[in-house]
Amino acid sequence: MIINSPPPPRNVTVSLICVETVTSFVKPRKFPFLFFLKICSFISTVTSQLGTRELSSPQRRIAAQNSMFLSFIYWYFIKYQRCLSFKVYRCVGLSKTHEKPSLASTLFFDPFVQVLTGMAHIRKEHWDCDPFEAKKMENGDIYARGSQDMKCVGIQYIEAIRRLISDGKRMMRTIHMTFVPDEEIGGDLGMGKFTKTEDFRNLNVGFGLDEGLANPTEKFSLYHGERAVWWVEVNCVGQPGHGSQFIQDTAAVKLQKVLTAFLNYRDQEEARAKKSGKLGDVNTPNLTYLSGGVAKNVVPSNLTLLFDLRVSPDTTPEDMVKKLDELVAMGGSGVSYKLLRKDISYTTPLGDDNAWWKTFKKACEKEKVDLHIEIFPAGTDSKYLRALGIPCFGFSPMNNTPILLHDHNEYLNEDIFLHGISIYETIITDIANVPDA
Repeated sequence: MIINSPPPPRNVTVSLICVETVTSFVKPRKFPFLFFLKICSFISTVTSQLGTRELSSPQRRIAAQNSMFLSFIYWYFIKYQRCLSFKVYRCVGLSKTHEKPSLASTLFFDPFVQVLTGMAHIRKEHWDCDPFEAKKMENGDIYARGSQDMKCVGIQYIEAIRRLISDGKRMMRTIHMTFVPDEEIGGDLGMGKFTKTEDFRNLNVGFGLDEGLANPTEKFSLYHGERAVWWVEVNCVGQPGHGSQFIQDTAAVKLQKVLTAFLNYRDQEEARAKKSGKLGDVNTPNLTYLSGGVAKNVVPSNLTLLFDLRVSPDTTPEDMVKKLDELVAMGGSGVSYKLLRKDISYTTPLGDDNAWWKTFKKACEKEKVDLHIEIFPAGTDSKYLRALGIPCFGFSPMNNTPILLHDHNEYLNEDIFLHGISIYETIITDIANVPDA
């Protein structure tokens, strides 16, 4: 969600849809959470079942989801509710202009629009119900792919804003919600590109709020930074030969040594994580891809490993490179590596000189939200804001809830969800009225 100065123009022609900005704000109707989840599930089901000719790549499938989802957003909240203005860049924004546009805007963002559909962990046989049905159980648990990641927060933002508008609340700063694509595939083509545009600079962003994770305890998780994503490709070159022989100095032997070194390092970091209780404080090297071989009876000359490495802000890039040099050297001659991706980890300081943090913390205290502060273990779009020096927190109001994103039987209880809307009402009101930051 962003707070910006200029209101969007009236008629905006965009690549996805043509919208007309609504400038009058009337009392909006109540928004049904379960109906919205069913719409998201329907969109995901339709796009997952289209043939390869229509959607020949994950990017095209995500693009189709984006178009259908955003058309629904536009119809419901702009033409039906008439409570929010709407503008599409290469990302999507829902805006509400407030009283002092000269102040920096506040960005609450990244209820990203796509839902993963073609992966093993969301196949129907692994679920107790259809993952795209949005089924509510008797105890109020709503099972649906996206119920935790990330349709819940997007709906909560919109419903909280709807309530504030309905109650006639006024804010000092302008608020924006951005519905962005491509988060699940890294964000480079979504928020990453958007933050480099003149449109984004004109929003005059002062603060950002992004996704967090569920917390199985009474506490609510708050993330003020995240680990950097490094993709490490290790190439092992050795002697080839016939599969019937004892070939010496093979690529497989070198691969075994390198893999053992990485897994030993992984065990060390896992022990540290168990001791601290915070995954974001340590580094996680995980083997995600292994390739090589030319024929069933040929000893290959080249084998490749790919590690997904998440680097804690407590580890400097220089120290991480030294560690990689050490691990790869265990394989001996003919073993090298390159970094396919090397992000930088940024954090938002939590101190009394940060007015956004002080306001956010006090708003949570009003709602009796007990915060558990840590570093986000994976990657979110907030890294693009922090890289620009914009303070940003990751927060999803889901306590007493197991972490089930990208997992079987992902669900969110409706009482937890509804409580989250009330929490966001207080946070949005207080954050959007910070007089000076």
